[in-house]
Amino acid sequence: MDSSVSTDISLPLASLRLLVPPLQLITASMWRLLKKRAVEMYWSLADFVSLVMDIVPELLMNRHRTLLILGLRAKYILELWCSEQTVKPECILSYLDKMKLSHSTLVDFTEAEEEEVKTNFLELIQILVKDPEERQDFFKNVFPVEYGPQYDTDLEVLFSEFLSRLTQLLPVPDLEQTVSWLGAESSVMENCLLKLSECTELKSLLQYQKNPEHLDKHVLPSGLGHNILSTLSSIPSLRTGKPTEQPDQPLQGHSDHTDK
Repeated sequence: MDSSVSTDISLPLASLRLLVPPLQLITASMWRLLKKRAVEMYWSLADFVSLVMDIVPELLMNRHRTLLILGLRAKYILELWCSEQTVKPECILSYLDKMKLSHSTLVDFTEAEEEEVKTNFLELIQILVKDPEERQDFFKNVFPVEYGPQYDTDLEVLFSEFLSRLTQLLPVPDLEQTVSWLGAESSVMENCLLKLSECTELKSLLQYQKNPEHLDKHVLPSGLGHNILSTLSSIPSLRTGKPTEQPDQPLQGHSDHTDK
């Protein structure tokens, strides 16, 4: 996944929802949160990864899954503790209990190294809770280095791989596939058309995306639809149902019309 964050003019969320599939919108939002270092959302990101990995454990190697989930939760806890000096140890321990529960149920450790990583972090938190001097030294000298830029970069790489493989697992269906999934549910189509008939979000989207340079060249012959033109140009007899003979003349304003 491209690690750069786009600086293009953003579209209103309502318009984005018309253009971008919901899952892609969610994953893009999570990726932006991670790139912005929105640590206050890291616990929620870890919850999402846990949810997906519990259902599809093959999405990542077990080691990478563990490090991503644990890494997000650890950064969340420590950043919360570091930035808010009034946070009570009881609050931190409550997150620790949640971490124990989530990892004991969602992560199947198969390597001693992974178990050691988990155990060591939990022991670190216990030490910091019990010893204020150790805690002060940790947040002053250890935390900015050990949980700094390289730690954040590793989290990005792991999370990027997770999102990329999730996209491979659930690709955006093409038009033909979507039509087949709709089946004969006319109510779905009627609702869609009704919502779009007076949709200001669609107008905003088209206005933003209307650059004709993005379009492919026309591949259909310009003369296609002659039968429609001929039918609409005729005046049928209501009694016989047969069209009235009309002189073979081009329509006024038609591209073939020439002034004499």
